[in-house]
Amino acid sequence: MAAPGLSITTQALFADYRQWCARFAIRPLGRQRFGKEVRPTWCPVTRTTTVYGLALLPYGETPAQDLRRGSFTMPILVLREGLTADDVVALSLVADELARQRLDEGHSAERDDVYPPGLLDTAGGEYLSHAGYHRRDDFPPGQPSDSWPWSAEHWKPKDPMRDATRGCALGVAGIARRLRAGEQPVGA
Repeated sequence: MAAPGLSITTQALFADYRQWCARFAIRPLGRQRFGKEVRPTWCPVTRTTTVYGLALLPYGETPAQDLRRGSFTMPILVLREGLTADDVVALSLVADELARQRLDEGHSAERDDVYPPGLLDTAGGEYLSHAGYHRRDDFPPGQPSDSWPWSAEHWKPKDPMRDATRGCALGVAGIARRLRAGEQPVGA
């Protein structure tokens, strides 16, 4: 039931949906499919369910089991219930930052694998700490704290949001390195 004085039309929702898709470079559903009941299709060969062309998890499997086993031809991100829209946007920002580091700066997974365990996590933690630090001028670009694992020229803080995003992306790279090294996710 809508709040008193509030009228929401499907047309208005669709317009908002298209703006959201454009913001994140996602191809939106056509107007005729928007708001319709989803009818997933099941493939017994691949044991996947497809909705709007997206392959979903096989019934009864966990993402970690399937990804470690290589069951998917393309990586997928599985999100649990309970996340807000802002949580999903934040995750998208982190994924975009990691892709930027990989594609624009050449920080490949192979390069990450050469680092000692924990180095990427430490660097990510430094950016996260800096994002919330009240005296940010204490550690300007080129002058990191003593905990920074690389040379000072690689310390490039920007603003709190950018630093938090960069720190999380380095943390994700550290987790991916651990997975490639055979470390098993806990609780997956």
